[in-house]
Amino acid sequence: MALYQYQTLDDDARDIRLITLLPGDNDDVISLSISHAALTQPPECPDTRLSLEEVQATLPPGWTVFETTEGRYLFENDETAHTSWTHPLPDTDPSLYEISCEATSPEGCPRHLRHKNKSRTLWIDAVCINQKDIPERNKQVTRMGDIYRLANRVLVWLGPESSNSKLALFTLGRIGEQVEMTKKNSRCRSPTASILDLFQRPWFDRLWITQEIHLANQHSAFQCGNDEISWPLFRRGAICVFNKKDMLWPEFSDRAFELRQLMRYLPARNFFSQLLLSRNRLCSDPRDRIYGLLALASKKVSTAIQPDYSLSLNQMQRLDILMHTEWTTDQEHKLPSWVPDWSRPIEGFAVGHGSFCSAISAAQARFISPGVLKAAGVFCATISVVQEPLPKSAGSTSNGIRQWAPENLQTGYYVTGERLLDAFAWTVVDNCLRDRYPAVALYPSVEEVKTEVLDSVLKRLDSPDREAKSSITLGRLRNWSFIRTEEGYFGLGTPSSKPGDIVCVILGCAAMVILRPTSSDRYQVVGSCHLHGFSDGSALLGPLLSPWKVHLRADSTGASKPCFHNPLTGENSNQDPRLGILSKDWEELEAVRNVDDPVAFARFNNKITSEVLNSDPRLLPEALRSRGINVQNFQLI
Repeated sequence: MALYQYQTLDDDARDIRLITLLPGDNDDVISLSISHAALTQPPECPDTRLSLEEVQATLPPGWTVFETTEGRYLFENDETAHTSWTHPLPDTDPSLYEISCEATSPEGCPRHLRHKNKSRTLWIDAVCINQKDIPERNKQVTRMGDIYRLANRVLVWLGPESSNSKLALFTLGRIGEQVEMTKKNSRCRSPTASILDLFQRPWFDRLWITQEIHLANQHSAFQCGNDEISWPLFRRGAICVFNKKDMLWPEFSDRAFELRQLMRYLPARNFFSQLLLSRNRLCSDPRDRIYGLLALASKKVSTAIQPDYSLSLNQMQRLDILMHTEWTTDQEHKLPSWVPDWSRPIEGFAVGHGSFCSAISAAQARFISPGVLKAAGVFCATISVVQEPLPKSAGSTSNGIRQWAPENLQTGYYVTGERLLDAFAWTVVDNCLRDRYPAVALYPSVEEVKTEVLDSVLKRLDSPDREAKSSITLGRLRNWSFIRTEEGYFGLGTPSSKPGDIVCVILGCAAMVILRPTSSDRYQVVGSCHLHGFSDGSALLGPLLSPWKVHLRADSTGASKPCFHNPLTGENSNQDPRLGILSKDWEELEAVRNVDDPVAFARFNNKITSEVLNSDPRLLPEALRSRGINVQNFQLI
């Protein structure tokens, strides 16, 4: 049989190819036709509802309104947890809070996707794009976001039915029906059974699926064999599973973490966050690590990066978006050390990214010559000891903890004045504790971690179950080394660290950075790290005075923002008590997040120049120097 010959698409008409799958039973020969169609934008349907904040203002005391990931407003009674799609005040006009209209578009493996009695129109990227035509691929990749966004529904094909896939989809559906997921990534607990096999399917490892499911509407579905589950129910059920503590046996804990990130509401996150969350996903072309997420990027980013598969990897890595210094690379592609190598997956969890070590400061960086980036920051410590990373096998966690633990763990004091055991417990979970994230029930408390640490150090793990529990609690340590500094600090860092490397806080960088001095007074970026005692801007503003503590709470997009909590008075404030009074030239604006904002941000306006910042002007280099902070410029190569 002759191979199908692709016909040239009409780019002026924004043509795409569509497959018409003719009806038939599973065993019938597949019959289909391929046609061209113009990808036209339907008329925009404006959202005439009140904003979430405006609806909240109409509620009686004791009620909260949330927006679900499908866009509906959900009303919850704070005391009883009762929820409703209708306003608690019955006389409220529904048009003020209900979606006024839904965008519609034409409809649009094969054996199971085919209907028995009618044709079905599909768009399948592997067939509808001529993969051998580079110019066509360049054009069609830019249209994929609209295709997923405008499709009547996106149908995810997981593969043929297996022995327990029907049970897995049924269970997820039943779980998902019990909850609603909000754009703040609210979570719940649910029972589960035999779902691990389903989540081990290859589809969940692909990079392209990220935009595929996050641009899909509420009519979209997952199909396995002849069984189908709607995307909203699948997502809610999966979130319940991933946040149930007794579900996370060691062989599933890492997988659950990766998939939980996939299920989170991503479109409101900035492009760099999306790149980080998708870094370990698989793609055949390393350029797709950027191109495969562009449909989720803001217009500012997506218009600045045009897909071009004729570029070499080196050329592509020099895009402006890759200036971020939170990840480092080897020299495989002859890149500067501060340029992330997105072509390589990473092992284990990232460390230090929730420490907010540079507070709400802006990056102060510029190119001074090809391959050299000058960035402002603060020196913190010099590494003196780098210990071996924990073994990758889950069952060996306790042995590694014993090797890392200081000799006087139960009686000693840390350089900050706190008890050594407390400092060690915070360090080995990279600050991921309920004491810091009070809304994340999945995280342990510091007291629970101290117990796990002592169980390991004192060899009290007398059963496989206790060893497994310890491996889950402390499992994020795997692939990281325990580092100590000349100044008495300790923390987690990349195993490629060496004695003599320095640890710095770079302005505008969420994690601390390990730098390696060179003979030319320049530095190579070794990797990110977590050094206990420098979280929440302590290197820039000094330690947070008692009784204040930092809590990380989700904003309206689900991003964790620091909140300052006083446990004595119960007060919660977005204002850092260390910053002092704002200069009369500046005023703080309402911090409404847009997609290009970093995770921690605020909004300030200069009343004289009208300059608007998404960082705090009290953390500019000149302001920090006036506080006596030695802000230096590091030349990174």
